Amino acid sequence: MPLTPRAQVSPAALVFPASRKFEGNDGSWSTFIVSVGGQDFDVLPFTNSLETWVPAADGCPQSAPPNCPSLRGARLVNNVQSAGYKPGVNATQIDVIILKPISTLNYFNDTVQGVLLTDTVGIGSASGNQPQLQQQLVMSVTDTEYWLGGFGLLPGVGAYANPPKDSWLRAYNGTGNLPSCTYGYTAGASYRM
Repeated sequence: MPLTPRAQVSPAALVFPASRKFEGNDGSWSTFIVSVGGQDFDVLPFTNSLETWVPAADGCPQSAPPNCPSLRGARLVNNVQSAGYKPGVNATQIDVIILKPISTLNYFNDTVQGVLLTDTVGIGSASGNQPQLQQQLVMSVTDTEYWLGGFGLLPGVGAYANPPKDSWLRAYNGTGNLPSCTYGYTAGASYRM
């Protein structure tokens, strides 16, 4: 019996390249670039969250050094250092909330304060041609307990929004451009660069 080709070919896995920077206030962690509302940030992968977390424009305390926004992962916007996340033109505020981190390991305080919004979120730089999705959950964090932002990898549904919103991974999988909602992560090592 001759072999016949499959009717459908699964899409290729999406590669989310590292920023090639190692950052953090508690060690050197491999970060990744995301765009939120047209602004770029270096963030960590959050395996225990489905939102994208970014430092708010007023997220640096007065006692912080002048380069605090850069240290918190905010990148340049039009060749000027961004102060942090400012909602984009497509952003919609949902609520000012206090989230309890979804974690069985309580490394941080019990709560983190911020503003929950929906905005355009993409992997990689806003100036690149990486995938971007509108109306994604964004947590604009003023609290410095989470120094760097994070890209939520949980493939769930955020119930805080009305109607509930799919996580970025789940929403992008729904476009048919991902083979599944699974992911792999390689942290890298700063001493091997």
